[in-house]
Amino acid sequence: MRFKPPRRAAAPLFGWFALSLAPAVLVGQEPPGVFGADSTLVDRVIAVVGDSVVLASEVRERQLAFSAQGRELTDRQVLDELVDQQLVLQAAAQDSTLVVPQEELDTRVETAMREIRARFPNDAAFQRALEEQGMTPETLSTVQRSGIREQLTQDTYMQRQLLEAPPVAITEEEMREYFEESRASLQSRPELLTIEQVLVPVQASDSAWAEARSLADSLYQAIQAGADFQEVAREHSDDPGTAGDGGDLGWFRRGLMVREFEAVAFGLRPGDVSPPVRTDFGWHIILTERSRPGEVKARHVLIRPEIVESDRQEARARAEEIAEGVRAGGLMDDLYRDEGDDSEEYEQGTWSRAGIAQIPYEGFAQQLTGASEGDLIGPFQTRAGNQEYFAVIRIEEVRGAGEFTFDDLREDIRTGLSNQKKLERILQRLRDRGYIEIRM
Repeated sequence: MRFKPPRRAAAPLFGWFALSLAPAVLVGQEPPGVFGADSTLVDRVIAVVGDSVVLASEVRERQLAFSAQGRELTDRQVLDELVDQQLVLQAAAQDSTLVVPQEELDTRVETAMREIRARFPNDAAFQRALEEQGMTPETLSTVQRSGIREQLTQDTYMQRQLLEAPPVAITEEEMREYFEESRASLQSRPELLTIEQVLVPVQASDSAWAEARSLADSLYQAIQAGADFQEVAREHSDDPGTAGDGGDLGWFRRGLMVREFEAVAFGLRPGDVSPPVRTDFGWHIILTERSRPGEVKARHVLIRPEIVESDRQEARARAEEIAEGVRAGGLMDDLYRDEGDDSEEYEQGTWSRAGIAQIPYEGFAQQLTGASEGDLIGPFQTRAGNQEYFAVIRIEEVRGAGEFTFDDLREDIRTGLSNQKKLERILQRLRDRGYIEIRM
């Protein structure tokens, strides 16, 4: 487990990258600007970006979106951001590995449609507004889907570029200057809990691992003898997320799977099947279906070793041992075992009371409700995904609500400013190698 502190950004650190596109349709007024006061002005091209154009109407629509979010930008500022977006979309189109998650796209479109409908008192008013603009609910949904798909494409591309960008140095002076400039817009700091915890994993016995290996070996032999890989996965795989799809993992790059799995998947030739491979999750039989530079498309069959009650009791006893050590005055980070991937996990982090609900372990929020400084909680049983644990938590500090200090936000500011500089460099690189013609 890796705790992360709650996000407490002092103020927006990004421009268009942080903007959630607002629909131009169903907004009742137009700001002056590129169109001036004459709403009858014919639309025109005001920029050419590669093989795309930016229209004056797009600047007008985007100004409405920015205004709705409290940002008042000049025509040229809006145009520059639209140009940047076109550059990003064109770069993303050249990346064959970039895929917009269909489920997230569908969810966002449904949410956008509900929010637009909620602006009207009834269906009749909603329908009249659509008719006035020559639209139907279906065409509105299509417009929304197109815009949201573009936004997801941009976000996915830029997030990948930010991850791959070289580090950027941020000075103390820059961070303090940003903090002082942003103080007036800061909200009050919520009550914060600094906690430390150890997770003791419930692990299967050696005999259970051996039994799982025996089953994996027999399935591997069946596949080698001609059994259909997808049918074997559907019938036998213990991975609930992929079994129904015949073990399909889709395309993935290095760094997304555990080390042992990747070493085999990227070493197989297309069409080859591996003997059982052990990871923390169990035994995997891997089929690499296709490959291209830097990524593969694979399937797997996962056989997990069975967890029995004696395994849980062993983990609980170890967690009790840690708790007793803390009660006797020991330090939690000295008491846990750091033995590699199968070891107990120690972490320290700071959370707001509301943010505790975001901790991705069952029962953590309930256990921490009403907790006070110095409390020792646990052991209690929890899980993340398919992994069971026994947890021990100590409340290291409780800070009451108040004003944020620079130290509260130091790392958030450092990360935000670093990402902003990286973003500027990425965009400048795209501008330098792209074709841009401004016609304002």
